[in-house]
Amino acid sequence: GGWSKEPGKPGAAAQADVKKWLGSVFLPSNLPTSVSKDYLTTRKWAFLHDTAANVGGFCAGAAIGGALGVNPIWGGAAMATFNLIRERTCQAAGFAISFATPKADKNPRAWMLAGELMEQVGGIADAGAALVPGALLPLALTSGLLRTAANGMKGAAMANIGPRQAVADNLGEVGAKNGNQSFVACFTGAMLGLGLTTALKGAFGGALSPMVV
Repeated sequence: GGWSKEPGKPGAAAQADVKKWLGSVFLPSNLPTSVSKDYLTTRKWAFLHDTAANVGGFCAGAAIGGALGVNPIWGGAAMATFNLIRERTCQAAGFAISFATPKADKNPRAWMLAGELMEQVGGIADAGAALVPGALLPLALTSGLLRTAANGMKGAAMANIGPRQAVADNLGEVGAKNGNQSFVACFTGAMLGLGLTTALKGAFGGALSPMVV
């Protein structure tokens, strides 16, 4: 449906159908009255932020993978032990930060900034694992601690944004549409990270290219 029978109009009708479908998937219904005035501006920023963050996340993963590949000690039982230590360390960090996160409601901007900075330092630590593979365990543990703490801080700081923006008692729909937007941003960031890392590998090598990106 939606295709015009008038000559020269099918393309425009199809574009309108696609635009309508995209809106139904990625935006809350009844915009702009169903959300606060700052919703679209906030989500545009969040999309760019999530895309860039996932470029960095892909590169951090590539760096860790490179460090594991060049250091044969991290295989088999050692790899399982490595993952176990990292997971338990991150769980402990998440438990510890939970006692401080209630303060984020009183000063969310500062907590958001601190969380962002910690997350960036964690990404750099991951990328450094490819340059110093012998220090993989301490670097990975450090990055895991920082990222876990950062996620807790940022999550607490952002907790009130959704309820405030969902002005039509539509928090569930707003959350779902925000999740759809984040999915596209994550996929886009991962593809950009892969493309940039691959493009720079010839000039900088497999170990350094994730750090450069």
